[in-house]
Amino acid sequence: MIDNLNISVQAGNGGNGCVSFRRERFAPKGGPNGGDGGRGGSVVARATGAVTTLDHLRRSGPWKSLHGGHGQGTDKHGKTAGDLILDVPVGTVIYREDDTPLGEVVAEGEQVVMAGGGRGGRGNRHFATSVHKTPRFAEEGERGEGGRFRLEVRMLADVGIVGLPNVGKSSLLAAVSHARPRIGAFAFSTVEPELGVVEHGYERLVWMDIPGLLEGASEGVGMGERFLQHIMRTRVLVHVVTIDSDDPAADIAVVEREIGLYSDELPRRPRIFAVNKMDLPGATKKQAKVRRALAGFGKKVFFISAASGHGLDALREAVYELAHERPSAPPIVLPVDEADAEAEEFVFRPLETKINHIVRREEGVFVLEGRYLPRVVVAPHTSEHVYQYLLRERIRRTRWKRALEQAGVKMGDKVRVGADEIEW
Repeated sequence: MIDNLNISVQAGNGGNGCVSFRRERFAPKGGPNGGDGGRGGSVVARATGAVTTLDHLRRSGPWKSLHGGHGQGTDKHGKTAGDLILDVPVGTVIYREDDTPLGEVVAEGEQVVMAGGGRGGRGNRHFATSVHKTPRFAEEGERGEGGRFRLEVRMLADVGIVGLPNVGKSSLLAAVSHARPRIGAFAFSTVEPELGVVEHGYERLVWMDIPGLLEGASEGVGMGERFLQHIMRTRVLVHVVTIDSDDPAADIAVVEREIGLYSDELPRRPRIFAVNKMDLPGATKKQAKVRRALAGFGKKVFFISAASGHGLDALREAVYELAHERPSAPPIVLPVDEADAEAEEFVFRPLETKINHIVRREEGVFVLEGRYLPRVVVAPHTSEHVYQYLLRERIRRTRWKRALEQAGVKMGDKVRVGADEIEW
């Protein structure tokens, strides 16, 4: 089961604005009419029940969206590129490369914008003024966002069944639901999480059986770290131990310790201890001893037999009551725009920075960094001297001028914008 995957995505660039002037029979020197560039396509993760793993995203990549079309003369705007949609399982969490969460999709159709497409550049008609009526430059399209992301699938379940290998977790899931997990009298017969629906009156709870945990599971031993991620959304944990264990308290302590090391929040999750295999010979005589050994954990203890059904009704009732005392875990999302919050379908987008950064890298050189850098598009025959003049004029018409002045720029200093360097 591919439930963790690193992928590279790249959104499309915005199209360039056009430098064009109206030229007609009776208007040989018409005004500027360059069209705007189209917006580049974004890369979007969308939740769907049609897929349950990330295997379909593993064999291709990097995932790139299309660029926006360039503007044309006579006020023709470039084509807006469509978004690239990556279908992911419901319950997928998207992390940035630095492991900070970007968003989470927990319902069918929910979307997270992983990389936003670049804005299209404005045509030269936008820069005409009463003083400068024939602007011979347009705006370059904005670069699309990109980077590496980590996708992590967390199954949506109300109840998680945990314990050491070969304690009867899969047998318990099969006994309380219609699920048919693989069951065997050996360790790690379960190799990936299994789900089952347990009915209680008119309501249903989803129980999940995860493969057995070993000491060091929180650090990845036996792929335990990958298994533990699936119980992060559960409301209740059912910790299974066997009546024939040499030291049931020590077995429980191992799993409890690994749960605590994996997440600070999981130890506070309501849990129930289920002592399984009460159908074994001599199990009743050990019951009192095991109850005393587990009393120190302060949790409810139920003695059950997944094979015979003994004690399962009481266990189901107790789990149902605990599950309804605790709400589902809230999704991991970043703040959204007010316009998105009012929409019926939520689309979570990364917050856009509105801060322009100016970094003085060396004496007399100022480097402009941030979004919406002032870049210009000029005609192919334009000389380098004219190009630098137009770029300098473009900077002076934006808020970058004030930012440069606040940084201490002086006449004759070098200003670097991307790959271009001009003299102020």
